[in-house]
Parts: sequence; structure tokens; C-alpha cells
Amino acid sequence: MDERDRVDEILGGRRGNEEEGRSAGGSFYNLAWALSHRLAQRFWERRWRSRSHGETTRVLILMSETGGGHKASAWSIAEALEAQADHPLQISIVDMFVRHTNFPFNRLPKLYSFLSNKPRMWEAVYKTTKMTAGTMLGCQEALSLAWIDHFHRCVEEEDPDIIISVHPLVQDGVARVVRRIRSWKNGRDIVLVTIVTDLVDIHPFWFHTAVDRCFLPTGSARDMASQFGLADSQLSVCGLPVRRGFLDILGRKKEEVRASLGLEDVQTVLVLGGGDGVGDLATLARAVAGSMRAEKRRQMIVVCGSEWS
Repeated sequence: MDERDRVDEILGGRRGNEEEGRSAGGSFYNLAWALSHRLAQRFWERRWRSRSHGETTRVLILMSETGGGHKASAWSIAEALEAQADHPLQISIVDMFVRHTNFPFNRLPKLYSFLSNKPRMWEAVYKTTKMTAGTMLGCQEALSLAWIDHFHRCVEEEDPDIIISVHPLVQDGVARVVRRIRSWKNGRDIVLVTIVTDLVDIHPFWFHTAVDRCFLPTGSARDMASQFGLADSQLSVCGLPVRRGFLDILGRKKEEVRASLGLEDVQTVLVLGGGDGVGDLATLARAVAGSMRAEKRRQMIVVCGSEWS
């Protein structure tokens, strides 16, 4: 079994749209990308030296610590791949922005932490970028232009066989790099996969038609991916990545698990604040508690992450 056969076996099918397409940002971005592509041919293509990895498949998982979920998903995926692979893997988990971009983008996790504690500001940023995605007013192509050389450097250093993205800001720039490398004389076919870690309200930045495979947590997420142009052959609904430690309770009775945690065997409400917290989580928890009907006994568990308020 050769390298590509092993990659295909892990993915269980492949191949998305590899066409460059026209820019949603109009003639300015078309010109900018044409210039970027020519510079990449002159600089990055000449530098590119694809190395033979023998029997080892190199997997690059791209994430950023903008909240705890992306990092947790990356570790869960790495753990699962190592447990199931029937040949050697070399897995790298890389914070794309902290490790490979310059100021201010390498401060992205700190910026996210600041915004997550300013709900109205975060809502404005999220909704604005969501509404303008894929239009002339969108910021995705501008960001990709700013990051494209950094993404080239990352892929050159890691020289992966498979790239797995668990962060929405990675898709566009990395997809462009992968397409370029596929087209180079000494290039090769790097598999690009997205694993979406948002459940229902999915930001458009997650979806890119050039990925080989897009794994989704819910049916509604699949519907959104289809609306953004991904083909059915690119999509798989498989839930969220879960660390092996969470599977230890499988087969145990609910009453037994609750007793081991010192909980009563009554209806239980779980409030999750995320890895970095979501602002005034205490107020949110009190509001949830106040909405519970008094005539029925319940208990509530609040998981705060790093939220201290």
C-alpha cells in the first residue's frame, strides 16, 4: 500500500473542488492573488523540497488557542488517529497564529480572551464577519493575503501528508497553499481536511469547497455546509471529537456515575462556560437556576474553565 492509499484509507474517501475560482472581493483581490501566485512561484516553489517519509504518514493539525475547544479537539483527534492507525504516524499540533504569524495576529488567543469577556463586542465582530463573508465587504481574503506567506512557511517546515484544520480562520489560506503545491512541478498531493467544532450556528469561514473532506458534528451543520457549496461527497456527520477519558463511563449506569461524583440521582442541568469562560458566568448560572421549576427537584453543575468571576 503506497502513501496515498494509506491517506485515503484514513479519510474514507476524498476530493473536493480544486479550482482557484474568482475572488469575491472583485478586481482588486483578483490582481492581488495573481501577484501573490507569481511571487509564490518565484520564491516558494523554488524552495520546495518534498521529502520522503518512508512508511510514516505525517499529520499536521492546525488550531489556535482561541478558547479551549480547538486545542481539546486537536488532542482528541491525535489520540484517536494514533489508536487506530495500522502504520507509523508523526502528528504535529501547531497553533498557526502564535507560531507562524507576526504581530498583531500572533496575539490572537489573547484578543479572543479579551473579546469573550465583552459579549456585545464579540457579538458585533461575529455577526459582522458572518454577514459579510464571501462578499466584497468580507475580511477573509484580506486576512488570507496577509497570512499566505506564513502558511507557506508552516507547510514547508512540517511537510505533511495530511493537514487537518480545527479552526475556522485557517481554511482559506491553507487551501490556497495546498492547491499551489499540488500544481508545482516538484509538488505533491497534500490532503486537506476540516473538522468543524461548532455545533449549530456555524460561521461561514469554516466551509471551503477546496477541502478533501469536511467532518461535521450535526445534521444542521451539514445542511449549512451544503448551502456554502460543499458537495455531499465531501461531507461526513460524525459528532464532535471526544477524548478517550470521556469514554471511560460507557457501559456504567447513570446512577452509579452520579454517586461516584457525589451527585444526587435527580434531573441534572449542565452549564458549560468554555475553556476560557464566557464573561459573567455566575450571572448566567443564576439565571438558569432561577428558570428551573421549583416543584421538581433538580441539580445544576457549572463547569467554568478558566473563568474566575
